[in-house]
Amino acid sequence: MPESLTPTGLQAIVRDARHRLSLPSVAVGVSLAGRDSHCVIGHRAFAVKSANANTVYRLASCSKAFVATALLLLREEGKLSLDQPLVGYLPDFQMFNATLTAQVTARDLLCHRCGLPRHDIANFLNQQRSLEQMVASVRFLEPAYALRERFHYQNQMYGVLSLLIERLSGQPWGQFIEQRILTPLGMQRSHTRCGAARDVDDNFARPLVRFSRFNLPFFTSNDDSIGGAGALSASVHDLLIWARLNLEQGRFQGRQLLPAGIFAELHAPQIPIHPGEFSPISLPFVSDSAYALGWFCERYREQRLIYHGGTIFGYKALVGFMPEHDFAYAVLVNQDSTVACEAIGRQLCDAVLGAPAHDWVSECRKAQEGVRQQKKLEAQRLTVPPAKAPSLAGLAGHYEHPAYGQIEVRRQRGQLHLIAAGLNLVLKPSAVDQFVVYSRLASQAFPCRFVRRDATAVGIGASGGAMPAGAVPAGDASEAASLAVASSEAAAPAASELQIKFDEDLSSYIRFCRTGT
Repeated sequence: MPESLTPTGLQAIVRDARHRLSLPSVAVGVSLAGRDSHCVIGHRAFAVKSANANTVYRLASCSKAFVATALLLLREEGKLSLDQPLVGYLPDFQMFNATLTAQVTARDLLCHRCGLPRHDIANFLNQQRSLEQMVASVRFLEPAYALRERFHYQNQMYGVLSLLIERLSGQPWGQFIEQRILTPLGMQRSHTRCGAARDVDDNFARPLVRFSRFNLPFFTSNDDSIGGAGALSASVHDLLIWARLNLEQGRFQGRQLLPAGIFAELHAPQIPIHPGEFSPISLPFVSDSAYALGWFCERYREQRLIYHGGTIFGYKALVGFMPEHDFAYAVLVNQDSTVACEAIGRQLCDAVLGAPAHDWVSECRKAQEGVRQQKKLEAQRLTVPPAKAPSLAGLAGHYEHPAYGQIEVRRQRGQLHLIAAGLNLVLKPSAVDQFVVYSRLASQAFPCRFVRRDATAVGIGASGGAMPAGAVPAGDASEAASLAVASSEAAAPAASELQIKFDEDLSSYIRFCRTGT
């Protein structure tokens, strides 16, 4: 075994990353040629409770490979075809338009090629809704690209796939994964519900966020509403078992636990990922990036690497393996804004490959800082004040979107504030747009504007029938309605709509319609 992967070498890697990146705790597991090793350093809570190999962390998007595996198990039973229209299995499922609804398949959702941008803010603003409610809201999410045009990472679609598991198996998606995957593997420190670890025992890592020079306690989001897109949690011991199962094509402790055939398909590239289509960070020695089914895959230093990362408030996770080198690894951290997982993961792969030493902490941190500076510059551009401050008359009130949910705009001390999901964000007047929603914590700004609709068009769909408050009909037939900026003083009518662009990949602003005063 390479010196870097011995217990002493592994400890040196983890200690270095933890110190340089100011991390509360880091849990690492490696498996090379059947020999496993774990190294966990730091505190899981309050700087007094030490983490260990059984400490549970959120896996975030590392959950997706479990969903993909579950669906291929159901396909093996003859209950599913990945390439038939999804509505054949979920008759009540709808997307933004009828053509997309009729054509999209489970494979399209598994490999992120359905055409929808991320729409992650919709998840954050609606953490208490059910999985069924989330799936029903998908029909109000507008695509940015044509079906199968390109890769675009999308979390809600893995929630749809979680509901598909329930309809095909007749049991909750998490229970199916527990019975068919976690329990047979002996993954006793793994859970499929967001709050399960906290409910079961005390040995779970508390979520922390980095603010200035401090790691601060923070709530983690409840992702039960999007199912297997990000709800799983596990210890590094258990996550390494999962990585090893994939490395060995379904074999566990000398026997074939799951069908070997499904793993070849799970790990096979389905759609290429071109530069900038997923992450603005570009790392060296990487080529042939693609997405498989619940896994990323690429050539790293000309060797095949299959992996998946995960980020959620207070946590980062990474799991991966190199098939030709009989090597698997897992990295877990209870802080979300760090590059530790990427840096440690690359360092571990280099050790197996015997590659020259490379300072991955500095490499990843420099790349991350570049992205932060881009966001900061964009926020500065958007927050340039206008020559004349806009009137705030008639703008405060409650607004709603059928997928993004409810938000409130308040007028406080001469400023507008957006209140949503426990956050209070300032709406700053902007010379670029009317206002920007500004997050100091994220150093990010989202352009927004208030408009009013001609009274004859309020709440009327293309068919002429009344629609629920805040609803936007598929195809947006209401665009013909006249829109006017609410910018005059007290005489101006109340704004009936607030439009926010949460992501540059959104094809249009998200339109929240007024529901009250």
